[in-house]
Amino acid sequence: MIRSFSAIRRVACVLASVAALAICGSTASAVPVTGNVSFQNGSTIVIGTSFLFPFSINSATSFQTTALTTSTAGGSLTGDFIGLPATIIDTSVFDPSVGNSLTISDAGNVFGSFTSTAIVDYVNTLGTRTFAVTGIFTPGTFFSDPTPQTAAVGITYLQIPPNTGFIVSVGSMTVPAVFVPEPSTFAFAGIGLAGLVGLDVRRRRMAAK
Repeated sequence: MIRSFSAIRRVACVLASVAALAICGSTASAVPVTGNVSFQNGSTIVIGTSFLFPFSINSATSFQTTALTTSTAGGSLTGDFIGLPATIIDTSVFDPSVGNSLTISDAGNVFGSFTSTAIVDYVNTLGTRTFAVTGIFTPGTFFSDPTPQTAAVGITYLQIPPNTGFIVSVGSMTVPAVFVPEPSTFAFAGIGLAGLVGLDVRRRRMAAK
Protein backbone atom coordinates (compact mmCIF):
# COMPACT_ATOMS: atom_id res chain seq x y z
CA MET A 1 0.00 0.00 0.00
CA ILE A 2 2.85 2.37 0.90
CA ARG A 3 4.64 1.55 -2.36
CA SER A 4 1.45 2.17 -4.33
CA PHE A 5 0.97 5.54 -2.64
CA SER A 6 4.60 6.46 -3.34
CA ALA A 7 4.17 5.51 -6.99
CA ILE A 8 1.04 7.64 -7.25
CA ARG A 9 2.91 10.58 -5.76
CA ARG A 10 5.72 10.17 -8.29
CA VAL A 11 3.22 10.03 -11.17
CA ALA A 12 1.45 13.13 -9.82
CA CYS A 13 4.76 15.00 -9.60
CA VAL A 14 5.65 14.04 -13.16
CA LEU A 15 2.24 15.18 -14.43
CA ALA A 16 2.57 18.46 -12.53
CA SER A 17 6.00 19.04 -14.06
CA VAL A 18 4.70 18.34 -17.55
CA ALA A 19 1.79 20.74 -16.99
CA ALA A 20 4.17 23.43 -15.75
CA LEU A 21 6.39 23.00 -18.80
CA ALA A 22 3.37 23.20 -21.08
CA ILE A 23 2.23 26.43 -19.43
CA CYS A 24 5.70 27.95 -19.60
CA GLY A 25 6.07 26.88 -23.21
CA SER A 26 2.72 28.39 -24.11
CA THR A 27 3.64 31.69 -22.48
CA ALA A 28 7.02 31.78 -24.19
CA SER A 29 5.50 31.21 -27.62
CA ALA A 30 3.28 34.31 -27.34
CA VAL A 31 5.68 36.75 -29.02
CA PRO A 32 4.44 40.29 -29.79
CA VAL A 33 4.32 41.34 -33.45
CA THR A 34 7.42 42.95 -34.95
CA GLY A 35 8.25 44.10 -38.47
CA ASN A 36 7.36 46.63 -41.14
CA VAL A 37 4.46 47.16 -43.55
CA SER A 38 4.21 49.68 -46.39
CA PHE A 39 1.09 51.49 -47.60
CA GLN A 40 0.61 52.71 -51.16
CA ASN A 41 -1.61 54.37 -53.76
CA GLY A 42 -3.80 56.39 -51.45
CA SER A 43 -5.78 59.33 -52.81
CA THR A 44 -6.19 62.36 -50.58
CA ILE A 45 -8.46 65.36 -50.12
CA VAL A 46 -7.10 68.18 -47.97
CA ILE A 47 -8.78 71.04 -46.16
CA GLY A 48 -6.77 74.24 -46.21
CA THR A 49 -6.72 77.63 -44.59
CA SER A 50 -8.71 79.29 -47.40
CA PHE A 51 -12.02 78.46 -49.06
CA LEU A 52 -10.47 78.12 -52.53
CA PHE A 53 -10.20 74.65 -54.08
CA PRO A 54 -7.99 72.76 -54.54
CA PHE A 55 -5.87 73.32 -51.48
CA SER A 56 -2.13 73.01 -51.08
CA ILE A 57 -0.87 70.14 -48.95
CA ASN A 58 1.73 72.52 -47.55
CA SER A 59 -0.87 74.72 -45.87
CA ALA A 60 -3.51 72.05 -45.27
CA THR A 61 -4.92 71.70 -41.77
CA SER A 62 -6.76 68.40 -42.30
CA PHE A 63 -6.15 65.29 -44.43
CA GLN A 64 -8.68 62.73 -45.66
CA THR A 65 -7.10 59.63 -47.20
CA THR A 66 -8.93 56.93 -49.15
CA ALA A 67 -7.92 53.87 -51.19
CA LEU A 68 -4.75 53.32 -49.18
CA THR A 69 -3.73 49.64 -49.24
CA THR A 70 -1.06 47.51 -47.62
CA SER A 71 1.60 46.67 -50.19
CA THR A 72 2.73 43.17 -51.16
CA ALA A 73 5.64 44.31 -53.34
CA GLY A 74 9.06 42.83 -52.62
CA GLY A 75 10.65 44.23 -49.48
CA SER A 76 7.54 46.11 -48.39
CA LEU A 77 6.69 43.53 -45.71
CA THR A 78 9.16 42.33 -43.09
CA GLY A 79 9.04 40.30 -39.89
CA ASP A 80 5.59 39.14 -38.84
CA PHE A 81 3.97 41.16 -41.65
CA ILE A 82 5.37 38.84 -44.33
CA GLY A 83 2.45 37.14 -46.06
CA LEU A 84 -0.08 39.84 -45.13
CA PRO A 85 -2.47 40.07 -48.11
CA ALA A 86 -3.16 43.40 -49.83
CA THR A 87 -5.66 45.03 -47.49
CA ILE A 88 -7.74 48.14 -48.15
CA ILE A 89 -7.46 50.62 -45.31
CA ASP A 90 -10.60 52.45 -44.19
CA THR A 91 -10.91 56.13 -45.08
CA SER A 92 -9.12 58.16 -42.45
CA VAL A 93 -9.32 61.84 -41.56
CA PHE A 94 -6.85 63.51 -39.24
CA ASP A 95 -5.69 66.90 -38.05
CA PRO A 96 -1.87 67.08 -37.74
CA SER A 97 -2.19 69.41 -34.75
CA VAL A 98 -4.15 66.78 -32.77
CA GLY A 99 -1.88 63.95 -31.64
CA ASN A 100 -4.52 61.22 -31.34
CA SER A 101 -6.51 62.04 -34.50
CA LEU A 102 -5.08 59.46 -36.93
CA THR A 103 -6.51 55.95 -37.14
CA ILE A 104 -5.38 53.31 -39.64
CA SER A 105 -7.61 50.23 -39.73
CA ASP A 106 -9.43 47.84 -42.08
CA ALA A 107 -13.07 46.78 -42.00
CA GLY A 108 -12.30 43.06 -41.83
CA ASN A 109 -9.72 43.48 -39.01
CA VAL A 110 -7.15 41.44 -40.95
CA PHE A 111 -4.46 44.10 -40.59
CA GLY A 112 -5.78 45.41 -37.29
CA SER A 113 -5.70 49.03 -36.19
CA PHE A 114 -3.23 51.79 -35.41
CA THR A 115 -4.19 54.79 -33.27
CA SER A 116 -1.85 57.74 -33.02
CA THR A 117 -0.67 59.32 -29.79
CA ALA A 118 1.64 61.99 -31.30
CA ILE A 119 2.03 63.54 -34.76
CA VAL A 120 5.11 65.50 -35.88
CA ASP A 121 5.19 67.62 -39.06
CA TYR A 122 8.45 66.02 -40.19
CA VAL A 123 8.90 67.44 -43.73
CA ASN A 124 7.01 70.37 -45.26
CA THR A 125 8.53 71.45 -48.57
CA LEU A 126 6.86 72.55 -51.79
CA GLY A 127 4.64 69.72 -53.00
CA THR A 128 5.66 67.33 -50.20
CA ARG A 129 4.41 66.80 -46.65
CA THR A 130 5.62 63.99 -44.38
CA PHE A 131 4.35 63.22 -40.89
CA ALA A 132 6.15 61.15 -38.27
CA VAL A 133 3.48 59.50 -36.16
CA THR A 134 3.78 57.35 -33.04
CA GLY A 135 0.99 55.35 -31.48
CA ILE A 136 -0.38 51.92 -30.64
CA PHE A 137 -0.88 49.05 -33.11
CA THR A 138 -3.42 46.36 -32.22
CA PRO A 139 -2.81 43.32 -34.49
CA GLY A 140 -5.71 41.87 -36.47
CA THR A 141 -6.68 38.30 -37.30
CA PHE A 142 -3.67 37.72 -39.59
CA PHE A 143 -1.37 37.68 -36.55
CA SER A 144 -1.09 34.98 -33.91
CA ASP A 145 -0.55 37.41 -31.03
CA PRO A 146 -3.08 40.27 -30.59
CA THR A 147 -0.99 42.06 -27.93
CA PRO A 148 -1.02 45.86 -28.60
CA GLN A 149 2.41 47.25 -29.49
CA THR A 150 3.97 50.67 -29.84
CA ALA A 151 4.37 51.56 -33.51
CA ALA A 152 5.69 54.36 -35.71
CA VAL A 153 4.07 55.47 -38.95
CA GLY A 154 5.65 57.64 -41.61
CA ILE A 155 3.08 58.98 -44.09
CA THR A 156 3.97 61.17 -47.07
CA TYR A 157 1.65 63.29 -49.21
CA LEU A 158 2.82 64.45 -52.65
CA GLN A 159 1.10 66.98 -54.90
CA ILE A 160 1.79 67.49 -58.64
CA PRO A 161 1.88 70.26 -59.58
CA PRO A 162 2.43 71.81 -56.13
CA ASN A 163 -0.47 73.76 -54.60
CA THR A 164 -3.10 72.81 -57.21
CA GLY A 165 -2.46 69.28 -58.49
CA PHE A 166 -3.35 65.70 -57.72
CA ILE A 167 -2.43 64.36 -54.28
CA VAL A 168 -1.15 60.86 -53.60
CA SER A 169 -0.23 59.35 -50.24
CA VAL A 170 2.16 56.55 -49.31
CA GLY A 171 3.68 55.41 -46.05
CA SER A 172 4.99 52.68 -43.80
CA MET A 173 4.58 51.39 -40.26
CA THR A 174 7.27 49.91 -38.05
CA VAL A 175 6.57 47.78 -34.97
CA PRO A 176 7.88 48.42 -32.33
CA ALA A 177 8.08 52.19 -32.76
CA VAL A 178 11.16 53.44 -34.61
CA PHE A 179 10.74 56.29 -37.08
CA VAL A 180 13.29 56.40 -39.87
CA PRO A 181 12.30 57.66 -43.34
CA GLU A 182 12.18 54.39 -45.26
CA PRO A 183 13.67 54.32 -48.79
CA SER A 184 10.78 52.06 -49.78
CA THR A 185 8.32 54.78 -48.82
CA PHE A 186 9.89 57.21 -51.25
CA ALA A 187 10.22 54.49 -53.89
CA PHE A 188 6.47 53.91 -53.76
CA ALA A 189 5.98 57.66 -53.76
CA GLY A 190 7.98 57.83 -56.97
CA ILE A 191 5.77 55.17 -58.55
CA GLY A 192 2.67 57.10 -57.56
CA LEU A 193 4.12 60.35 -58.87
CA ALA A 194 5.09 58.75 -62.18
CA GLY A 195 1.53 57.56 -62.60
CA LEU A 196 0.13 60.99 -61.83
CA VAL A 197 2.51 62.72 -64.23
CA GLY A 198 1.58 60.24 -66.97
CA LEU A 199 -2.11 60.83 -66.32
CA ASP A 200 -1.63 64.59 -66.46
CA VAL A 201 0.29 64.35 -69.76
CA ARG A 202 -2.43 62.17 -71.30
CA ARG A 203 -5.12 64.63 -70.19
CA ARG A 204 -3.25 67.54 -71.72
CA ARG A 205 -2.81 65.68 -75.04
CA MET A 206 -6.50 64.81 -75.17
CA ALA A 207 -7.42 68.41 -74.41
CA ALA A 208 -5.13 69.63 -77.20
CA LYS A 209 -6.98 67.41 -79.71
